[in-house]
Amino acid sequence: MSSYIRSWQVGDMVEWRGPFGRFSYQPNKFRRIGMLAAGTGIAPMLQVIQGILANEDDETFIHLVYSSQRYADILMKDTLDEMKAFWNFSVLYIVTKESEADKSNIKYGDKVYYGRINQELVSREMPKPSPDVQILICGTKSFDKDMINYLKISGYTPDMYFKF
Repeated sequence: MSSYIRSWQVGDMVEWRGPFGRFSYQPNKFRRIGMLAAGTGIAPMLQVIQGILANEDDETFIHLVYSSQRYADILMKDTLDEMKAFWNFSVLYIVTKESEADKSNIKYGDKVYYGRINQELVSREMPKPSPDVQILICGTKSFDKDMINYLKISGYTPDMYFKF
């Protein structure tokens, strides 16, 4: 999807569907928010992240796990890198179609995992299930389905995650 979007020219006509889901964020409602995003699924996550980081009174900690096919495909990378300066935001980039041998273009300080998001990674990277934890999910249908399955196996209940 990301490479397809990059091929668009000014004036091209495109059809959209969505966004789906209605998520209303309340400051400090959750102590930790975990985010699982793939490709263009970063869009709703950015809205939530920006809202939290713009509110000095909001002490919610955010951890984003963001999957792209290639490091160069990471959408809004400069914005995400700027957000890493905040004490309550961290990001792990997942690269699915490159190997560690392709590390030459990786920016110093970036946390990058090579491969697909799996059960072990979700269990390790997402905050542990708790009433003060919320997990947000946005990607392809198959990505969303896999992430929800991994969360359920990890002990999350449906009220602990939200799919855009």
